Amino acid sequence: MKNRAILCANPLAENKKHLRDIRKAINKVINSGSYILGSEVEKFENSLAQYLGNNYCIGVNSGTDALIFSLKALGIKKNDEVIVPSHTATATVSAVVSVGATPIFVDIEDNYLNIDPIDLEKKISTRTKAIIMVHIYGHPCEITKIIKIAAQNKIYIVEDCAQSLGATHNLKQTGSFGILSCFSFYPTKNLGGIGDAGAVSTNNKELFEKIKMFREYGWNEEKVSILESNQSRLDEIQAAILNVKMKYLDETLLERNEIAEIYSKNLNSLDIKIPNISPENQHSFHLYVIRIKNRQGVIEKLNSENIYPGIHYKVPVHLSPVFAKYPHDALPVTERNASEILSLPLYPGLKKKEILKVIEGIKNAS
Repeated sequence: MKNRAILCANPLAENKKHLRDIRKAINKVINSGSYILGSEVEKFENSLAQYLGNNYCIGVNSGTDALIFSLKALGIKKNDEVIVPSHTATATVSAVVSVGATPIFVDIEDNYLNIDPIDLEKKISTRTKAIIMVHIYGHPCEITKIIKIAAQNKIYIVEDCAQSLGATHNLKQTGSFGILSCFSFYPTKNLGGIGDAGAVSTNNKELFEKIKMFREYGWNEEKVSILESNQSRLDEIQAAILNVKMKYLDETLLERNEIAEIYSKNLNSLDIKIPNISPENQHSFHLYVIRIKNRQGVIEKLNSENIYPGIHYKVPVHLSPVFAKYPHDALPVTERNASEILSLPLYPGLKKKEILKVIEGIKNAS
């Protein structure tokens, strides 16, 4: 225990805190005999919709499927364009390609590493049907500006909230601004299952009904397929686990922000860039990402002390071999930051002495 590795993320630490309740919830599902789209999924969908201030929520298998179904529900297809940041998880862009549309890559602004509204406006064409607004690392995008641009051009906004559950813009939850919002509950997320899980939330009843059908073979209430789809259901056991952890979400977010505050206070004087938080936003700190020139040297120093930070994301999506065929301009801010970003260990259960060890390691390597 004395020399345990300090990982970038450690969902086991959080799960151990709630292990008794999680086991009880799993046993309840097993004993219920209802394993697919039962009461636990319904309870979670209602809880998440209420938390976001939305009318509807649909549980699905993953955040990726949430994005795919959202684009399908909006009728986005071949020859349509969807604007996406390149500084994001591959899932954001693979969802666009999965429905046959073309991803149009947009650069990020340097302060918060989110979509640059200026570059966004330049990339809009007559074929643009949607913008996927990714709140990277848990810091909201420039939502007000992007909403204005989208409205002027009659373009849908789909929010990718995989990293931003609990973040707010002007005291309103991310996930309540787009026509559809997509969530991942991958184990390392702010609200994580013990396996894959995702959800879509919306205030649009027609889209809600359509996505409900998409997640189960395009079935209507008579189980007749009227839409072309496969199946992607939120599992009852994952929903039960998420219902347990949903009760502690605000506590989890507070702990993440407290860890981030310790990092910022102690790293602020070094020759590195620490995360910025704009005054109208509340960060959810899914990740605490610094920018540092001698990244590889710092990583090697930290690794030698049994500390393992991460890089999110080392290769911009537009430079990945499978996506390089899609048209793109140079994205200078994205490409520069890809060589400097470093995600420090941050998760519920990370002890203060471990946080200070990370800080000391960075100071020694800087």
